[in-house]
Amino acid sequence: MPESTINTIITAVGSLLGAIIGAAATILAARVKTSTTSTGGSKFPIWGIVIGAFIGACITVSILAVVALSGLFGGGGGDTPPDVGPSTINVYDSFDNSAYDGSINQAAWVVNGDDNMSIYQENGRLVILASTPTDYGALWLTPTNGLQASIQSFNLFEAGFSWDPAVYNKLYLGLTAQHSWTETGTVVYTCDFILTNESSIFHCNGIDGDETTQSTDVSLSSGQTYTIRMEIDPESAVFSTYLNDSLVNTYQPPNPEKWKTEPISYNVHLGTDPLSSGTVYIDDVVFGKK
Repeated sequence: MPESTINTIITAVGSLLGAIIGAAATILAARVKTSTTSTGGSKFPIWGIVIGAFIGACITVSILAVVALSGLFGGGGGDTPPDVGPSTINVYDSFDNSAYDGSINQAAWVVNGDDNMSIYQENGRLVILASTPTDYGALWLTPTNGLQASIQSFNLFEAGFSWDPAVYNKLYLGLTAQHSWTETGTVVYTCDFILTNESSIFHCNGIDGDETTQSTDVSLSSGQTYTIRMEIDPESAVFSTYLNDSLVNTYQPPNPEKWKTEPISYNVHLGTDPLSSGTVYIDDVVFGKK
């Protein structure tokens, strides 16, 4: 209920209380005067006690009404938690809607990639099967509202990842924030799980034309689920990347104005070297504004 309405209710109750007390006091004064004149004394009569009790009851009821109204309409004693405003960060897709099992929610995702990769939802997560017999392969999943976005509107991107241990050759699985990707002017920040049949590492790259900044590799264990969270400061365009809530990389683009003033795209990706295959899983994609 709006605060103005609450104040109006409380004011009305207070006015009622004042009116009751005033009327009772007037009656009491008149009765006392009459009684004193007729009896010649000033002893308080029995009806005075009755009126006093009546006034006390009115005061008690009014106070209880004010307290009850305050607690009910925004005081702090109700069961409803305070309204702290809507959150702009949410789970974009948890892949739990069974209506999309065996496929993908095309209203939520734009999918680009090779025909030799299969992608579908199953058992509450997204499954990608990769098999690239002769050439490099790639698949991008972009949130539909993550196309041509600004870091003022969307600056947090997160997803959970896991994979089967049986990886043949090399896979690249992770998140990308992409300003542009052309032969003459690639501007991108990407963080990958680099998976082989011998080892698994986590690695980030910041690329702006000929300038490349690489992170220190983090060793991983197969059979575990890892969460990548990418945050971008909308004022400085500095990237902060977290692996399972631990900060593992900070990237300062050499030309931050490109990121601050021009649209970018976000995507979940899987890349493969030639003669590579494997199965990876994606879950709980979070996309929003920090």
